[in-house]
Amino acid sequence: MNLKLNELLFLKQYLAENTPISILNNLSATLNGTELLSLMEKGVIEDNEVSENARKPLEVLASPTVCSRIVLKNPYCAIEKYIYRKNDSRILVENEEGEMAITVFDDDDLFVKNWEQWVGGSWVKTSDFSVNLNFSELLVFLAIVDYSRFNVLRAYLGDTSNKEMISPKVLEQELGGDRINGLVHALKKNYGIETPSPDQIKIAIESLGKKGIVEVGEGYKLLPAYKSFADNFLMPDNVLMMEAVQVIGPNEIQAANSLAFGYGLFNWMVLSFEKDSVDVFTTTSAELLSVIRDHGSCE
Repeated sequence: MNLKLNELLFLKQYLAENTPISILNNLSATLNGTELLSLMEKGVIEDNEVSENARKPLEVLASPTVCSRIVLKNPYCAIEKYIYRKNDSRILVENEEGEMAITVFDDDDLFVKNWEQWVGGSWVKTSDFSVNLNFSELLVFLAIVDYSRFNVLRAYLGDTSNKEMISPKVLEQELGGDRINGLVHALKKNYGIETPSPDQIKIAIESLGKKGIVEVGEGYKLLPAYKSFADNFLMPDNVLMMEAVQVIGPNEIQAANSLAFGYGLFNWMVLSFEKDSVDVFTTTSAELLSVIRDHGSCE
């Protein structure tokens, strides 16, 4: 069932029960007077009410209790999928040439298989770490990762002039987030995290040293597990955003979101956001597919 935004907005009057996370509550469209006729032609409206075939998916769309959003961006395309769940019923909503394609979600294996074409399905990863960081620590860590990544890229071009250790001054420059291909830039652009102050940078560096992430001296450098990651994570070509929203009470919503960066088949880093901190860890593409499956289930 493919519907235009104005048709969806028109249908709101036929679907009285709407939860806060329903797409019907967040539509911006202008009615043009043709909606009833077009919906009748599509078999969505019959005898001035929602048809039997369309009612079940539209009821899930109107009053879901859980919603997941998965977005993949790479140099070739952008893929965005919404999954809505009500009781044991799920629907998949996608943008298809300007219309919303709404289908009953009943094949988890096919859903994951489609994502595997872009994410991969390997159990191999080039580095292994898992750490919890506050937002200042996260940006400082990513800035040092960016510095190490670009050093390796420069070396491929024959430029080995940059030192392994990043100086405090250069670290502040990296935190400015001006590198379009930098992880710092991507994080600040997508989540609006503010650049830490000089005092926050100092505290973050001390904490990263205690957590065994960086070596602190006249400058700073990543310790082996993290250095291995940075040296192999040269040009991230996939960004995967996964969000989940659940209605847990009257006017009460619980949300969770994760951001994954991928380079090639064996290099994935996931940022799983909590209220005041972020779990940062490497994962295999096969493990990432399992996370995608979980988001598709909307449990």
